[in-house]
Amino acid sequence: MILTKISTELLFNLFRHLQYYGIQRLIRHSNTFK
Repeated sequence: MILTKISTELLFNLFRHLQYYGIQRLIRHSNTFK
């Protein structure tokens, strides 16, 4: 189904965005604690 393909792609993009955002936040926190 095309709908499931689109939804899975959206979820994958969202997950990648959240992962990148989380990594950036971790780096920033570690830099502030140094």
